[in-house]
Amino acid sequence: MAVQVEVANQGHRSQDKFLNDLRTKNEKVQINFTDGRYLIGKIVSFDQFTIQLLGKNGVSLAFKSGITSISPAPNKEFKGKVTKNTFTQNVEIPAKMPRPVIVN
Repeated sequence: MAVQVEVANQGHRSQDKFLNDLRTKNEKVQINFTDGRYLIGKIVSFDQFTIQLLGKNGVSLAFKSGITSISPAPNKEFKGKVTKNTFTQNVEIPAKMPRPVIVN
């Protein structure tokens, strides 16, 4: 029983680290929801069950139970070409990009 609790705590700590890194770097993120909708903004705060996001329409409260993924917001000034799900040679991939986290 203690092993299961420890594993759960490790997963929670990595989630907190990911969210805190995005919050402290003041990065725009895209939060995708189970119904297909999404929000783009900056993480203001978070706790065990919710994430507060500051977007163009003000502060939103997102419940983690409805989130499918969180990732850095896409750059609208993308100049590369996408063909058959592959990028052409002229697209730069950031060296250190956080991996998306699936939040259940």
